[in-house]
Amino acid sequence: MSATAIRAIVRRDLRQMVQNKVVWGAVLLLAVVYLPSVRPPSGAPPPIETFLSRAAYDLVTYTVPVSVAIGYNAIVGDRIQGRLRTLFGLPLTRRDVFLGNAISRISLTAVPVVAVLLVTQYIVFDVYGTLHVVPFWVMGGWILTYAMSWTAVAVALSARVSSRYTALVALFGVYLLLSPKFGVWVSVVEPFASQALAGSSGALSNDTLAQAPWWHQFLTLLNPLTACWRLLQSSVAAMTTGQSLLPVSLLAFALASFLGFATLPLRRSLTRFCRKDLTVDPDAITLATRLRRRLPGGGGSVLHSLADISDGDRTGKGPLSRIYLVASRDVRHAIGDGPVLTGTLVLFVFTASTVWTTTEPSSITPVVAQVTFVSDRLTTTALLFGALIGHRAVAAERQSGQLRTLLGKPLTRDELLLGKASSRIVLGVGMMLACSILAKLIFVFRLGEVRFVAFTAWTLVAVAGVVVITCLTLSMSAITRSTYRAIAGTLGILVLFSQVWKSLVTPAIEATIAGDSAAIVAERSASLSLPLVLNHLSPFVALDTIEHALLPSGGGSSVPPGVLLYSVGIVVLVSATALYLGRVRFMKADL
Repeated sequence: MSATAIRAIVRRDLRQMVQNKVVWGAVLLLAVVYLPSVRPPSGAPPPIETFLSRAAYDLVTYTVPVSVAIGYNAIVGDRIQGRLRTLFGLPLTRRDVFLGNAISRISLTAVPVVAVLLVTQYIVFDVYGTLHVVPFWVMGGWILTYAMSWTAVAVALSARVSSRYTALVALFGVYLLLSPKFGVWVSVVEPFASQALAGSSGALSNDTLAQAPWWHQFLTLLNPLTACWRLLQSSVAAMTTGQSLLPVSLLAFALASFLGFATLPLRRSLTRFCRKDLTVDPDAITLATRLRRRLPGGGGSVLHSLADISDGDRTGKGPLSRIYLVASRDVRHAIGDGPVLTGTLVLFVFTASTVWTTTEPSSITPVVAQVTFVSDRLTTTALLFGALIGHRAVAAERQSGQLRTLLGKPLTRDELLLGKASSRIVLGVGMMLACSILAKLIFVFRLGEVRFVAFTAWTLVAVAGVVVITCLTLSMSAITRSTYRAIAGTLGILVLFSQVWKSLVTPAIEATIAGDSAAIVAERSASLSLPLVLNHLSPFVALDTIEHALLPSGGGSSVPPGVLLYSVGIVVLVSATALYLGRVRFMKADL
């Protein structure tokens, strides 16, 4: 290992990253989503510890895309473009290349995060009249460490995979597993372990964590993202109130858990990268591949599943018959696809866990309120599942070169796209219906009540959500040339209609049209008006309004019929428009 060689790799990589549009886009997203919402509303400012907690919560969420954008392409990008072999032809070792890329990417992460923290520091001074330097930069230090740890994990995964698509999927899987908000760990592992060992599945706050059983304490802090958040809260509390929220032993374990998350993946990936044969595909035999091989009729491709259909069969039947043919074979292929299999398993486990751990007989929480809470959690899962089954529909076939073979037969592009869209929508709707039945059975077992109307309403919301997101992502899949670009575009759609819309579009409508009146825009009981109409152009806002209309949290629905019908129309219009635009681009694309 040569320090001179590592410095050369760092300088080279930093020059390339400065010109990377993905990184600049992620940094811009962090600025436009976070900064407009960090300043507290007019009036008496909240206590500084409350402000810092809210700012930290937003930064923990919004810095992850920046870290992923900086780190996911570190090693695999050079490998795809053939630059690794060129580098290895120079007096460099694999260790030099790995460490140089890791140092450059982790260091680069600090630049946008520190810049955002400096702007936040100015806002603190402007609001409170003092800098609150110590508690603020204690919080800022943890945020910086958190962002850099995600970059380290992204670099580590980038060295282990053979494509940028696989790197992005792996990083999303890690976040889905460990996310303190809706991850599998906090939604499945902790509740089931708590239910089995203590008969209670309630989440632990800072006040109850110190008094919880030792196994529950360590199970909670074993999640490194939760551990980092607890460390941040305890550190800020110690600086503002002089008293830590957790004892020293738990803080030490949380620190070890978080440091393991930041360092162990790098160490293991470095060892593997130095030994790996880069002339073969390390992902050729993955867990999903092995699982598909064990399934009867699983795996393969749409082309293989259509191989037994002759040209005469295709020409002798009408367009509807050929569309049905493509759709039926594509459903079989999708069911055996590794990512869809994994997503289906996660969907059912998450549904069962959420319903089981959030519903119980209670005289305080009404049954309808419990159903509404379950609906809020599971609708998000439905959107993610729709994105999963939609983004690979066309792009995967195009990337593998199978589209040319299929379209070389008497099968038009329209028929192929309509068949794909039909199969993916049917698959998504079918899975949502199955999840609804599972949730209803668990609900009846736990509470002894059927609540047919409430569960039917939730099913309609989930079905509408999975249809609209499947149409959006399938359109993206038809437009793009690779699964990597398809998943990047899918993530962009999710961010645009959720965080960006909430942080930029809605405030802009309030400021320019509604006259700084948020109630006119956000109040669902208001009648149709120009601000409300514009804000509901986001299908996610429209879905939220439909959910509040069908599942009112208290009493009858306060959503006027006109607003409900307009929201339904937006969902239908966005779905149809997405498919139409995807079709237009797909018809003109050079395959």
